[in-house]
Amino acid sequence: MTVEELQDRFPARIGAGGPRVVKQYRGNGGIGVQKVELVTRGSSVAESIVRVQSARMRDETTEDVRLAEFLQRCEKYFTYAAGACVT
Repeated sequence: MTVEELQDRFPARIGAGGPRVVKQYRGNGGIGVQKVELVTRGSSVAESIVRVQSARMRDETTEDVRLAEFLQRCEKYFTYAAGACVT
């Protein structure tokens, strides 16, 4: 998956119901693994709110952010190396 595909497809997937797990292809030990759940569905990606929880540490705190901001944060996972991706 590319960053563009993530930005295009993820809003519909998270809106379909239930939490989603976003994981760096090369992540381990919870690094780059996040549970994402829709909190408020807005009329656009910029208005929708998601709850994000990192899997790096047990009982990690959650953070509510705009879906657009979460997707922007994920861009770094695609820049580590050629062929980097998110699953």
